[in-house]
Amino acid sequence: MKIIILNDYGHRNGGASEVAIESAISLYKRGKNVHFFFCDGPPDEEIINLEIPFTDLNQKISFSGKEKYISLFRSLWNFKARSKLKNLIHLEDTSVVLHYHNWLKGLSPSVLKFNQKRGKLKKILTIHDYSIICPNGGLYNYKKNHICHYKPMGWKCIVSDCDKNSYYVKTYRLLRHFIGSQFLKILKGEINLMISVSNFSDKIIHQHFPKQETKILPTILTEPVLIGPKHINRKNDFFLYIGRISPEKGVDIFCSACEAGGFKGVVVGSGELEENLRKKYKSVSFLGWKNRSEINQLLDSCSALIIPSRLYETQGLVAFEAMARNCPIIAPKDTAPGEAIQKYKLGIIFKIGSEADLILKMNDVEKNEYYDIDTSSNPYLRLDKKSYIDELIETYNS
Repeated sequence: MKIIILNDYGHRNGGASEVAIESAISLYKRGKNVHFFFCDGPPDEEIINLEIPFTDLNQKISFSGKEKYISLFRSLWNFKARSKLKNLIHLEDTSVVLHYHNWLKGLSPSVLKFNQKRGKLKKILTIHDYSIICPNGGLYNYKKNHICHYKPMGWKCIVSDCDKNSYYVKTYRLLRHFIGSQFLKILKGEINLMISVSNFSDKIIHQHFPKQETKILPTILTEPVLIGPKHINRKNDFFLYIGRISPEKGVDIFCSACEAGGFKGVVVGSGELEENLRKKYKSVSFLGWKNRSEINQLLDSCSALIIPSRLYETQGLVAFEAMARNCPIIAPKDTAPGEAIQKYKLGIIFKIGSEADLILKMNDVEKNEYYDIDTSSNPYLRLDKKSYIDELIETYNS
């Protein structure tokens, strides 16, 4: 069996790329016949060092500057991606698994429709965001900063100026989404499985693809979760945010809550709001992006990780990274991270978008010198990188 991992990017630039690359590496180390297929390189260093076979289309994905119009056209239909993938599939005598991660910005819907001359072809989509449902990918109005409840591609959706850039960009996204969604409709029965990364996102996917077979498989790329009740002395009294510094992620709510509540805050990440927030909130430290070891140290010593997102989210890798360190989490209700911590009692939820409620919950955490988390009776929370890859292999073979 040949496993082809498809992703727009060959390097790590976000959650989906991280999952695609780590999956390819882990599967290869298990002796699997893996091929990594992507548009925009260079490939990750470890992919090169391990000599994992890959196809780099050498197509830069950029929606600004001189590459802008080429990228816009390619994301509607990528002829080169389709041709290269077709040749790769047809060379195989054995069965082939196509595992799609992110494909809308570069690979395009052109890589979805294939037939296998010899052997068996299986297609699996991991749903990292809501792009297969919503034209802007977030089920969110980026102009008004609230969750959108319009029917995707309905008239209210079409006329809504919800894109963070402009309505002209929204028009383009509508066209791209129409092509992609039409292909997904044509492919009904051909997409063997959609992998949902949380119960929360699975419910939303089934509202729009009621007959599609799905499997809930949280993406866990951490070391094993520590088993049993842990008593962690968190004397370093700061609250932590990790992620993109943009309006929809609610970093402004986090910073404002720290300032108003008299808490020390630490932000790991970068983004469009960074400069303004850095100037405005002196009680918050902005560290930029940090490596895995440095992030683990922060998770081990903070009062709690705060996920202030205004979005639904699908899972949020950082929430599971925090769980693996037995780090308390404060997250919004009616979001994927909020549902997880509420169900498994791993933290506290607050009203989405409410700074006042967030401050109350931060005070609740501050009152407790010790924070107890017991994962011993919960197999879901003991899912680690090894068992995630085990589940993937089982899914490929089924």
